[in-house]
Amino acid sequence: MMTPEEAARYEKYFTQNTPDMVIPGIKELEGIHIHHNGLTGIDEVQPWKAFYDDFGRLMARTDYNAGNKTAGIPAIHYHLYEWGESFAGWKKPHEYASHLEGEFR
Repeated sequence: MMTPEEAARYEKYFTQNTPDMVIPGIKELEGIHIHHNGLTGIDEVQPWKAFYDDFGRLMARTDYNAGNKTAGIPAIHYHLYEWGESFAGWKKPHEYASHLEGEFR
């Protein structure tokens, strides 16, 4: 049995999003996101794979098992990001394409 503190730490870890930045040199990172579906009450495991540029900035992310048929979002899809002065002064990526079918390559 976990303590409430341990449970909170695990919840924070598994519900976090893909990091916007990583240590330069890391090109790919994999993880999972636990999404609580408010309609079904079920926690859904949504694996992801992120891709980074030479500076460690997020370029793209593929989401697996994160689709929504009614919204037209494929189960496996990817998102594309760009960086620039106009996007929070280079501090946050701008998502310029989302829910593109398939895996990023």
